[in-house]
Parts: sequence; C-alpha cells; structure tokens
Amino acid sequence: DILFKNFTRMSRSNFYSILQIIEPEIEKQNTRFRESVPAKIRLLITLRYLATGDSFSSLMYLFKVSKPFISTMLPTVLKAIVNALQNYIKVSKCMHKIKFDISYK
Repeated sequence: DILFKNFTRMSRSNFYSILQIIEPEIEKQNTRFRESVPAKIRLLITLRYLATGDSFSSLMYLFKVSKPFISTMLPTVLKAIVNALQNYIKVSKCMHKIKFDISYK
C-alpha cells in the first residue's frame, strides 16, 4: 500500500472511492477491433500526471499507451474528477473559466 500511495499520492481506498464515482463517466466500450483502456488505468494515468508532472512520453512508456490517447483522455478524466468532487472541494469561480489545455510534452 505504501508503493501505491507513493505512485498516486493517495490511499488505495480513496482511489477506489473516486473510481467508483467517476467510472461510468470515463469508461469506454470495447470494439471488435480493439479493447478500450479500462477506467482504472485512465484514473491511474491522470493521478500519476497530477502527482509528478511526468511528460506524456514518460507516461506513454510507463502505461504502454499512446501520446494522442493521453492528450485526449486527460481532460475527460479531469473533468469527471472535478464534477465528482465539487461538493467536497471549494473551487473559485475564476477556475471554472479555465479550459483544460493539455498539449504534448
């Protein structure tokens, strides 16, 4: 559990609590041609990015996903987290105007 907390900067129980709340919003369906990246991995990538500021290249190798996937997935997961936790975290009104502008690192 210490390794998990060092990796994500949160406890495993908090991780699964957040995942349970946002999973319906971030889970994608598998297709005949490919399996989608599970919601659990999407959240892990996002938390690792927030915790470390790792480059997309670093995250790409760590999680074995593409840079374009990361750049399109991150805003979706971040928005889901903000929506899920808005009753628990006070965000200033000016923060609501900020767009997620995530580019390749």
